[in-house]
Amino acid sequence: MENTGNEIIIKSYSHGENDFWQLMGKYFASYQISKEMGNNIFSDSRYKWWLAIEKDVVVGFCAAIINNNGTAALCHGYVIPEYRNMGIYKSLFNKRLEYILSIDSIKIINATVTDISVKPFVKHGFRQIGIRGKYKKVRYEK
Repeated sequence: MENTGNEIIIKSYSHGENDFWQLMGKYFASYQISKEMGNNIFSDSRYKWWLAIEKDVVVGFCAAIINNNGTAALCHGYVIPEYRNMGIYKSLFNKRLEYILSIDSIKIINATVTDISVKPFVKHGFRQIGIRGKYKKVRYEK
């Protein structure tokens, strides 16, 4: 991957593909990020990832779990504090949603989100279906 200047690129990865673990390992191991997100970061063969990368350093990421039952779950959306309010989360969100919506077999998309991150979900047609602790559960149905 070639990147010049301060350009931030969004790159998608399947679970464990290419340099995924080299780029993401420190985030999986970060207690502080897990605490801020409200859960541990994990991945398996059902996951598809989108990474925001500047100069070969991940500055944000998000994932989707693609299930075999016609559902998907959007998860693990995070941008490091120094890069927030720059449109990175919006770019990650849009790339992830575009990909999931392109899969014909997926009819329901679920997510558990914070008050801060619920706005883009509602803007794209998700509706709140419940509450899980301090988080909101949202769903999109095709």
